[in-house]
Amino acid sequence: MIPDNDLLRPVFEAIVACGICDFFALIEALAPYLCGSDNGSQAKAGQIPYGFSRASYDALADMISLKRLLAVCLLAAGAVSARIFAFAPQVPILLREGFPSEVWNDGGRYDHVDGVNSVGTTGVPAIPAAAQTLFDAAGGRAILVDKGGSLIFESYGYDFGTEKRLNSFSLVKSLVGALVIRALADNRIA
Repeated sequence: MIPDNDLLRPVFEAIVACGICDFFALIEALAPYLCGSDNGSQAKAGQIPYGFSRASYDALADMISLKRLLAVCLLAAGAVSARIFAFAPQVPILLREGFPSEVWNDGGRYDHVDGVNSVGTTGVPAIPAAAQTLFDAAGGRAILVDKGGSLIFESYGYDFGTEKRLNSFSLVKSLVGALVIRALADNRIA
């Protein structure tokens, strides 16, 4: 379906005639027309770029002004944006709100939990060497292993330690996943 708009009609005819993959090559071929240099002597001499029919090249040869090129670029950008937002609806939200950093940078706005050693960890053994190698290779930030309510292993990545507060995205995902699996096992949800 080609619109009746005189501004976009040659563009849509060319896109339909040669396919969207050749669109950028067509824009490049029309650079002399759009920029005012060469005055279209390439088309007058019959030198049509490879892969284009005379009809599709002539349809786009009428598009002389930069306003038309801008309209085409905006249309293409709008189509790409609509496609991205249709398949990834979280993208507009992330663009609007931003993505939080991994380090909690809001000073003292967090709660201390009773029983947690916030001074430092003394007496906690290091994680096994093989696990530490994997942790370092993965670029990990912090790993804490709890068993029966007590900390049995603790390790931190470069420039991290007990004084840093982290936004624990993966911890929250893991906790929610564990709770959902447990609720399914107990038949609390179906």
